[in-house]
Amino acid sequence: MNRQALIIGPTGRNLFRMGGDLAWQTFHSGGYTVSIEWDQDGRTCEPIMLIWSQQGGRAAGAFGICLSSIGKYAEVNGRPTREAVLEVLRALPVLGRAKLDAEVHQLLDIIIRHTPDLIRCPPAPPSVRRAEVGEPLVEMTAKDANGRVINESVL
Repeated sequence: MNRQALIIGPTGRNLFRMGGDLAWQTFHSGGYTVSIEWDQDGRTCEPIMLIWSQQGGRAAGAFGICLSSIGKYAEVNGRPTREAVLEVLRALPVLGRAKLDAEVHQLLDIIIRHTPDLIRCPPAPPSVRRAEVGEPLVEMTAKDANGRVINESVL
């Protein structure tokens, strides 16, 4: 999710583009779309799990969990924490869903199921990683006695 490309909707709300070519991985599960991508605010970049409802309608929003805060959603044994239940209860109306026990359990299951995907996400998108690669420090070429190149290395 690139927060630098700000779009204002007709109601004055900030709109952000999510999923598609911005995502590292995308999953569809239980009426939700889960996009593992990067939250980029211009200064920092962090993997984020974005979840939105496929049934939420145009007014529905998205629920995001950054890699730095995923630890508060699951205990060591893989069960959701009490704080995770409270966060999901707050997120359901944003997603255009009712605050029902079945909805809470379904969303918690999706979060727990895709936590490993968020953890495996690279720290930055490929375009950012390519841009950060500087000039090579050393270029080495090994030649044999006839002057043919037998090995090249760039550090």
